[in-house]
Formats: sequence, C-alpha cells, structure tokens
Amino acid sequence: MVLTGAGASGTLRVAALPNAVEPLEIDPRTSTLIVREARTYRFEFDVAGQIIEVQPAELFDFDDATCRSGRLMPREAVGAIRVEVATDQGLLTGEFDVRSAKFADE
Repeated sequence: MVLTGAGASGTLRVAALPNAVEPLEIDPRTSTLIVREARTYRFEFDVAGQIIEVQPAELFDFDDATCRSGRLMPREAVGAIRVEVATDQGLLTGEFDVRSAKFADE
C-alpha cells in the first residue's frame, strides 16, 4: 500500500501469516489492499525518517519502539481505514479496506 504526503512517499507492506486460511486481496478496480476483520497480518513500514506516531494505533501491534514492523490486527473494524504515519520528515497517509469476516455481510 502506498503512503503519500507533501513531497514524500513510502509504503506499508502487509502479508498474511504462514497459518492464514485466506490470502490477501487487492481490489482490481481501485488497487486497494483488502484485509478481513478478526484476522492478524504482518506489516512493515518503509518510510524515510523516524516514525513518531501511527494512527489508528489500536490496529497496530509494533515489534519495537521504531514502529516499523509488527502485527496488523483489524479486530472488529470494517470499512475503509485511513492510515496516518507521522515521521520526523512529515505526515504520510494511505488507505486500505477491511471486509467483514462473514461473507454474507458484504
């Protein structure tokens, strides 16, 4: 997923865990990353500078104080999620979609 800001860009890479039942999806119309609620994913930020804050913080479980990698856990969140990454170089934003774990709810 691409993160953009005033004159800067970066990426949020998301991967399914080895024991995942469902693969990650990309919406073919919009190229938006799609994850499922109540699942856990591995993530890594590739951005310039030091990460100061990530929002929504409740969806990210960081490996360490650098906030560059860890687990993405959408829990019960459903819908478009706007990610904001504040670095010492500026603010980057991006968006991914969380779909219901129940196929009938889509």
